[in-house]
Amino acid sequence: MNIQPAAFTHASGVAQAAPFLSVRDLGKRFGRTTVVDRLTFDIARSEFVCVLGPSGCGKTTLLRLIAGFETADSGSIAIAGTDVTRLAPEQRDFGIVFQSYALFPNRTVAGNVGFGLEATKVSSAQRHARVAELLALVGLTEHTAKYPSQLSGGQQQRVALARALALSPGLLLLDEPLSALDANVRSRLRLELLSLQRRVGVTALMVTHDQQEALAVADRIIVMNQGRIVQIGTPQQVFETPADLFVARFMGEMNAFTVSSVDDGRLWAGPLCMLRGRPAAAVPERAHLCIRPSAVLVGAEAAATGRSMAAQVRHMLYLGDTVRLSLAVPGDAGDVVHAELPSVRMSSLPRLGDEIAIAFPPEHVQLLADGG
Repeated sequence: MNIQPAAFTHASGVAQAAPFLSVRDLGKRFGRTTVVDRLTFDIARSEFVCVLGPSGCGKTTLLRLIAGFETADSGSIAIAGTDVTRLAPEQRDFGIVFQSYALFPNRTVAGNVGFGLEATKVSSAQRHARVAELLALVGLTEHTAKYPSQLSGGQQQRVALARALALSPGLLLLDEPLSALDANVRSRLRLELLSLQRRVGVTALMVTHDQQEALAVADRIIVMNQGRIVQIGTPQQVFETPADLFVARFMGEMNAFTVSSVDDGRLWAGPLCMLRGRPAAAVPERAHLCIRPSAVLVGAEAAATGRSMAAQVRHMLYLGDTVRLSLAVPGDAGDVVHAELPSVRMSSLPRLGDEIAIAFPPEHVQLLADGG
């Protein structure tokens, strides 16, 4: 699939005339394996973009190419209008935060943050003032004299962020910066990271395999698979209108049934049906009708539509705020539909074997190609 650079709008809603980061036809091979395959995209100044994809899709290699830690085999990279494709890392205007933080264990928090400033011509007083400013920005003023081993994982991550911002880079590169943290800390630091990026105004490109992380912080998401870009869009666009079934499933659970017949102006796939609003030639090869579990109506809500069917509860998973159901639907194929709904919407929890009404709102049924 050839993805053209998307016209982008910054989070403020103001269209950006010139990209801050511009990548064109970027390619990288290791031996006979193509890891990055002709990638093209733009990022606006002060935009926060996430590169999302499974392990091995090429996203970390892309980040390393932009940083200059790997050399591109083809294509170009421009930062703020300057072609940096063949420049050394130190000649590119970026700061980087690694998954492992890469802090110096024998340096204090202040020493780590000020490390990059030591090679500049700023005075000692200016350096100390800048370090103090950054530590206040990330909420670590009281930990200035501590060493990394004396800090929690979340605090170490803040030190790494402060160090990356010390030289006021135009571009902040983030390589899975929160993946080593536990779920609660990770959730809190997402919001802190986004708030910090907005206050500083730095352009940010973050690599992650966590779709919830990307949905929470990104202005736009670049979805990669097997070295290629398969979709670029806002979090809402990528989640609600995925380019294909691969993107849909990577962004969250999806009920998907292979289209089995086309008749009477309708597409049929398992229990799902869709009015065919375009000619048969436009139906993708290996097409599927799909619906998110959260869009499936259950019980009284389903019955009220007048289009419900009876399904049998095969499995139930109570998760406190939500209930997940696996439901066997009528038919010889043994199709199972997954539904997820807030537990407060259920007057009582169903039991295994119960029959329950389900319905599929037509506006939430999507026709998607397989996508590999």
